[in-house]
This record gives sequence, C-alpha cells and structure tokens, in this order.
Amino acid sequence: MNKDIFRKADLIIYAAILLLAAAAFLLYFHAHKSTGSTAAVSVDGICLYRFPLNSSGMRPGVPFETDIAGYNGGSVHLVIRDGKADVTEATCPDHICVKHRPISRAGESIVCLPNRVVVTIEGDTAGIDAVSQ
Repeated sequence: MNKDIFRKADLIIYAAILLLAAAAFLLYFHAHKSTGSTAAVSVDGICLYRFPLNSSGMRPGVPFETDIAGYNGGSVHLVIRDGKADVTEATCPDHICVKHRPISRAGESIVCLPNRVVVTIEGDTAGIDAVSQ
C-alpha cells in the first residue's frame, strides 16, 4: 500500500514539473515575441530588396505582390499582406518555400534553395540570443 502512494505522489510531482516548464516556455516566447518591420530579400547571398511589412500596398487592404528573379532563371512570387511575408509561387521542383507559413517575426526566414532566394524578417530582436561565461 505504501508503494502505491509513493508512485501516485511521484506522478503528481512529475506532472507539476512538466506543467511549470511548459508555462515558463510559453511565457518566455510570448514576452520575447518581436514583430519585424522589413522583409529583406537576398538572391545568391546578396541583399537586393527590402520591403516594409506595415504597408500592404498602395491602397489599404491591397496586398503587395512582386516576382523575385532567382538563380539560373528561377523565380519566386512574394506577397506581403497584413504585416506578413509569404511565398505563394516558385519555379523550384520541391516547393518547400511555398508550403512554409507566412512569416512576420524578426529573425524568421523562408528559403528557396534551388532558386537561392532567402526572405528574412528584419527588426528589433528582443531578449538575449546567447549567453557565454
């Protein structure tokens, strides 16, 4: 009988520790969430374009769309809408960049490797990236 109580108490302790860790993880990322202000587009390692995320087009509610010429004749169709950058079409064979969700936080990126196009969100990154002692 004493062993059953010990096992139940252990399970409760482990569950409490797991819940505290999950809550700390969510609070950390919620507090350090930083929306970016610019979508930087690089082709073959050279930054060619910077598009603001806050203005979606010439008229409110109209998305900004452009085609980016990639490496070796490839292209990527970039759409900026509601403060998010999204690749909606590409000439690459795998379309991983098209399947990626829209990005809006500083440091996020969408990469089209065959076309050598990288869309990166720039802005103020909150918090510490690394700690060394």
